[in-house]
Amino acid sequence: MGLTLHCDFETRSTVDIRKAGLYVYGAHPTTEVLMVGFAANDDEPVWFRPGDKSAAEREFKDALRLAERVCAHNAGFERRMLTDVLGPRFGYHVPPISRFDCTAARAAIQALPRSLDGALRALGAKVRKDKEGHALMLRMCKPRRTFSHNEEGYPEALARALDGDPCFTIDGHRVIEWWADERRIERLAQYMLDDVRGEQALDKALAPMTPEHRVTWELIEHLNDNGVPADVQFINDARWAAHVAADDLDRRMRKVTAGAVPKASNVAGLKRWLQGNYGIDCGVALDDEPEDAPEESLAPDAAEEEKPKAKLDKKRIGELLKDPSVPEEAKEALRIRQQAGKTSVKKYQALLDRVCPDGWVRGNLVFHGASTGRLAGAGVQMQNMIRDVRKDWGVVRDDLLTLSPEEFEAKHGPMMTALSQMIRGFLAIPADLDAELWWADYAAVEARGVAWLAGCEKLVELFASGGKIYEEMAHAIYPHFTVEEITRRDKAGEGIERFVGKQVVLGCGYGMGPPKFIVHCDNFNVAVDMATAQLAVRTYREEYPEIPALWRGLEDAAKCAISNPGKVFRYREIAFKRDKRWLKMRLPSGRLLWYRNPRLVEIETDYGTRVNIEYDAVNAVTKKWGPERTWGGKLAENAVQGLCFDLIRDAKLRLRAAGYDPILSVHDEVICLVSGERIRAGANVDEMLALMCELPEWAAGFPLKAEAKTGRRYSK
Repeated sequence: MGLTLHCDFETRSTVDIRKAGLYVYGAHPTTEVLMVGFAANDDEPVWFRPGDKSAAEREFKDALRLAERVCAHNAGFERRMLTDVLGPRFGYHVPPISRFDCTAARAAIQALPRSLDGALRALGAKVRKDKEGHALMLRMCKPRRTFSHNEEGYPEALARALDGDPCFTIDGHRVIEWWADERRIERLAQYMLDDVRGEQALDKALAPMTPEHRVTWELIEHLNDNGVPADVQFINDARWAAHVAADDLDRRMRKVTAGAVPKASNVAGLKRWLQGNYGIDCGVALDDEPEDAPEESLAPDAAEEEKPKAKLDKKRIGELLKDPSVPEEAKEALRIRQQAGKTSVKKYQALLDRVCPDGWVRGNLVFHGASTGRLAGAGVQMQNMIRDVRKDWGVVRDDLLTLSPEEFEAKHGPMMTALSQMIRGFLAIPADLDAELWWADYAAVEARGVAWLAGCEKLVELFASGGKIYEEMAHAIYPHFTVEEITRRDKAGEGIERFVGKQVVLGCGYGMGPPKFIVHCDNFNVAVDMATAQLAVRTYREEYPEIPALWRGLEDAAKCAISNPGKVFRYREIAFKRDKRWLKMRLPSGRLLWYRNPRLVEIETDYGTRVNIEYDAVNAVTKKWGPERTWGGKLAENAVQGLCFDLIRDAKLRLRAAGYDPILSVHDEVICLVSGERIRAGANVDEMLALMCELPEWAAGFPLKAEAKTGRRYSK
């Protein structure tokens, strides 16, 4: 057996890694690796302090060169600390990405919690939560205090720093004091060594990465290292404009409420004002809300079902603005609050926090962010940048700096809305870089995936031929309109038929019923009554019966697998097998999706007793480990999202090999930086699209389609 080096680092810095991200943190001169804990294979771990020239340090340096695997939990952190700190300052060897192994990534592959304690607990390990050690780590990783050169205590602090006291370091014209006495150092070391032991145990318990997972993880590490170019001047301008707009919104809120609500962020005050002056019940006890609620309170409340109390959130404000009985003064206050709550505007500050000295933003992606394998966003959360983009981007940018808020709104609409619509434009090629941005987006890839996986030839053919899919669906729902009439009415803005047809095709492939379809349409500000929703959902299922059959077939196969451990049960291209405490779903690519502790439970419903599939997982809302239920429609969603991720992953690898250099992916879109040299050598959009849509053998017949754009600034 080759050498596996297990390691964990404890660090400190004046930089807040949660805000600035790993890459800014690692590059900052105040960032230090306080200590290193490590173990070879199954040996008992030991620790040392970098630069102490101990036998442990020499052993670790040798192991870095000799180890076949350098294993850590969230190994990207240790890799960056070696690259940015231990390598340059102490001459440590930095192994290539191919030799690192990440137990957090492997836990995510098996749909376990990403945290070390969480993953071990989910696997049944008896983990002692060292709350005292964790609290000490949080204290020691940041400064105790700082001394400016003209501050009392500075001379003494400077002298101690010059004498090599580990509790004091020099940073420019100031001295930083740390929590770093020997007693605390020893206690922190024991906490770190426990983490090494936990990582050793987790490494044994988890399945190794498959070659496909390995390639994907390394690709994401490379994308995070490379980052994306940012227009820092624009980001600064936008942040300044957002401050100006926020001050203007506060002024307008004071004016419309006669001073009763001093700030647009004061949700509790706004509720009291609405109820006291207009009798508008916002549905919660006013004392339950903080005076200045965070702007996220306007975001759709994902935990709404678990919290019966209503909020003055995005949905509620939208309802009140549509209500003809609400006076105009109240609506104006609600519109002001709506603008103040644009969470996407906060991304500008997040971008500035995370931009590296060279103007690039790094560390933007999380490997296997969902149990299906899809990526998640990190830091700035580029995965959820709004899709509504200003077509007059350049004009609006110029006017941000030259017009007053009132003049700007008269010309372009509310400033906060405009800023949120401009966020994608931060990603731009620097003036001195000979390159372009090329980005390609898969069209309705999951709707196509459902049709393909279900064997729904009628829908597959419509997608493959470029037919009028949404109009055909609308015609089936509204047969008194021809396809041509539906098209004409949609272009003229006279009807919702095509909209309903589109939303059914895009939204109902995983079993969405009429009540949720109504909510879905309401998210687009389109009111659909229950009769229309029932008709639309029923028509979709009747037109494409293979899709409901997919839900039933997957659920039956999964239930049979749970009841018959060791045996394989299939429905079309999907296979299930129960292996001890795991239910495994095999995708067409061969990749597995994992479900921990699968079981069948009986539940009472309005239609009688039903046998449900239950398993343990991380709840998407609470982020806690516990029981989850699934059924055929959800299993279909897992399978389709998984196979679609496999397609986009393979496309990124082909693009990279062909010199198109992916730098970011946003859901089903790949953004590439194409060098001028590559363009002059023959790169073209048609070739890029061909690479995107090349099908592996397992996906034969998938009606894949992509559309591309190019430019020096990213848009939609």
